[in-house]
Amino acid sequence: MTSRALMLPEEIYLHYKILLDCGTKESFLKQIWSPKIGPIARLKAGDSLIFHQALDVLEKWGEWDQLLRLCREALSLRNADSELVFTAHDCKTWRIFLAAAARAADPEA
Repeated sequence: MTSRALMLPEEIYLHYKILLDCGTKESFLKQIWSPKIGPIARLKAGDSLIFHQALDVLEKWGEWDQLLRLCREALSLRNADSELVFTAHDCKTWRIFLAAAARAADPEA
């Protein structure tokens, strides 16, 4: 039997649920920067559920630097034609982006 990577959105949602319920904070923080199933990768695929879930979790944990980085990347996503991808451009993202910018360790960031 060969193993395969997580592919379907439902599999990725379940993976994050298990990670949040049974994993460590460090494993979650590492996973959100995954180029294949991280929140930014999911946004590129047109799915914002994992992205919004990551925002909620990071805000609850007070991970302002991680939030700032995640929001900045999401708000600057571009498609193949160099046009902005508006999947993450909502009030929640902007509110958290501003809150994270105000609380980030590096005020110049």
